[in-house]
Amino acid sequence: MSPGTEVAALSKSLAGVPAMVLSALLTGWLRRYALQKEILDHPNERSSHVTATPRGGGAAIVAITLAGFATAAMLGMIPPIKAAALIAGGLLVAFVGWWDDRWTLSSSRRFLAHLAGSGLAVYALGPIESVVIGKWHLQLGWAGAALAVFGITALINITNFMDGIDGIAGSEGAFVCAAIALLTGGSLAFVALITAAACCGFLLWNWPPAKIFMGDVGSGFLGYAMCVLILWGRQNNPLMFWGLAILPSAFVADGATTLLYRMATGQDWLQAHRNHAYQHGGIRWGHRAVDLVFLALNVGFALPMAWLAMLYPQWGAGFLALVLAPLSLAALALGAGKPSKKIEKAYET
Repeated sequence: MSPGTEVAALSKSLAGVPAMVLSALLTGWLRRYALQKEILDHPNERSSHVTATPRGGGAAIVAITLAGFATAAMLGMIPPIKAAALIAGGLLVAFVGWWDDRWTLSSSRRFLAHLAGSGLAVYALGPIESVVIGKWHLQLGWAGAALAVFGITALINITNFMDGIDGIAGSEGAFVCAAIALLTGGSLAFVALITAAACCGFLLWNWPPAKIFMGDVGSGFLGYAMCVLILWGRQNNPLMFWGLAILPSAFVADGATTLLYRMATGQDWLQAHRNHAYQHGGIRWGHRAVDLVFLALNVGFALPMAWLAMLYPQWGAGFLALVLAPLSLAALALGAGKPSKKIEKAYET
C-alpha cells in the first residue's frame, strides 16, 4: 500500500470517531426533546418494556448516516445523483417512521412509502441483474429490480419488528455496517463505517437499560441503510453479494421464522405481538444477555461465513443457507411465533 493510500485509508477510518461523538450528542438532545414534548413509547401489545420511555433517538442515526452519503458525494467518492437518490429514499423511510412515532400511520401507507423509498435506492444502485448459484449464472433481467425493491422493503420491516428490546437493533446495525466496512473498501466502506459509528453513538443511550428508544424513524431507516449498503457492495462487485447478504442473518432468521410460523398456524400475522425468539429470550435471560448472544453469533458465526462466501462466491448461496438454517431452528426452539403466557404476564400493567 502506498503512503497516499495509507493516509486515505486512515482518514476514512478516523471519520468514524466524530460520527460516533456527534451521534451520541444528538441522541442526548433528542432524549431531552422527547421528554419535554412527551414523545414517549408507552407499553403496548408489541413492546417489551413496562414503563414509558422517550423514543425517536434513531433520528440521530438517520442524520449522521445521510450526512455520510452527502460527504461522500461532496468529496467525489460517489456521483451526486446517486447520493441524492439514496438520501431521498432514506428520508422518505425515516419520515414515515417519524410520523408513525408521533401520530401513527396505517400499515398500507407505511408499506407504500417503503416501496417508494426502496425504488429510489434501486434507481440509484441498479437492479440485481444476475446471481451466481454453484455453476449457474442466472440472469434475472428486470425481475432483478423487483427483487431488489422487495429485499430493501423486507429488511426495513424486519428491522422494525426486531427493534423490541434494549440495544438489539443498534448493535445489529453497528455489526452489519462495521462488517461491510471491513470486507469492502472505497466509498462504500466509508459510508458503512459512518453508519456503524452512528449506531455506536446511539447505543451509549440505548444499551440496557435504555434511556431512549430508536423508534420507527430509526429502525425502518436502519433496515433501509443496511440493505442499501449490501446492494451497493453487489454493484461494486457482484461476487460480494452472497457474503454481504449473510451479515444480517440473525435478524432475518428470527423475523422470517416468526412470521412464517404465525402464518402457518393461522394466527393474525398482521396483528402486533411480542412473540419473536429474541423477545422470548429477553424474558428468560434479560435484554443485555440476548444482545450479547446476537453479537456473539454475528461475530463468531455470520462474519466468518460471510468471509468464506466472498472467498468462494460460487458457493455463496449455500453458505447463506448454512447460516440461516441453524439460526431459524434456534429461533423455533426459543418459541418464535408462539404466544407466551409468561411474556404476557411479565408485561401486564
